[in-house]
Amino acid sequence: MYFMDAGKTVSVLPEIASIFIAFIAVVIAAWSASSQRKHNRLSVRPLPEIKLRDMEGQIKVELCNNGTGPLIISKLRVSAVGIDESWECLLDAVPESPVAWTFFVGNIDGRSVRPGSSINLLEYSYRTGRVTENRFARELREALRVMTVHVSCKDIYGEEVPGQEKKLSGSAATFDISRAWGGLRLTAVINEKWARAHPTNPLRGR
Repeated sequence: MYFMDAGKTVSVLPEIASIFIAFIAVVIAAWSASSQRKHNRLSVRPLPEIKLRDMEGQIKVELCNNGTGPLIISKLRVSAVGIDESWECLLDAVPESPVAWTFFVGNIDGRSVRPGSSINLLEYSYRTGRVTENRFARELREALRVMTVHVSCKDIYGEEVPGQEKKLSGSAATFDISRAWGGLRLTAVINEKWARAHPTNPLRGR
């Protein structure tokens, strides 16, 4: 393409080609940057998992990070079948132990878990030959059966990641709920905390 300017013939094709090439370069650079950002985020993606370890001599609930990046806990709550309120930690939801807990934590909102690591939410190790410890282990299992742990999390970029909702003993339809609350009633005599939290529980005191 040509045009006349003061008696001179000037070609504009090289200028148009340069502009087009520059535009393509900008598009490719933007696409590459976006792809790199996406790759960076996926390479540090956390993957939360709540695990219940129930075996002879030990009951343990932990929050694991099976992903490739740090897991930041936005909120953890515990709910129970038939109860409207929720708790900030498992220790507040279960019956009070007549012996020392092996390990427990309180509110963990805002804490982080590095890749391949975990936070032990509650652990009760007991000696199978001790009557009191065995009896409480049964009561603890009954209590956990009606409980669900809910966790919402973020990655290091502040973006929400799929959380976890773990029923600690499968579907509530697979066991007798009244029997589970019965286990808590046995402990309510020595557990004033539970009694104060559930003053209207119709099963209490039977």
